[in-house]
Amino acid sequence: MEARPVRVMKAMAQALQSIEDLRAHGRVADAVLASAAWHVASGRPAEATTMLMEFLKTAPPGSAGWPLPVDPFLASLRQQPAFNDVLALLADRAR
Repeated sequence: MEARPVRVMKAMAQALQSIEDLRAHGRVADAVLASAAWHVASGRPAEATTMLMEFLKTAPPGSAGWPLPVDPFLASLRQQPAFNDVLALLADRAR
């Protein structure tokens, strides 16, 4: 397996730092969405889907997760059967 270029490793580390900054400033929903995107970019779609499901299960009532169906960076998750469960939970929360 080929090693990732240094610039990619730096960008991924920078993204993790930004995610932590979002959390530190109370922007939990944004941090979760960014973290899911990070997992997708890391080739871990199952982890992204699991994270989104757990977040939606515990998020307070409101608009948490509404961007999920249209976020282009998460579009590849539509191929994951478990992502349908995430979208179903999101739809239930919207009622």
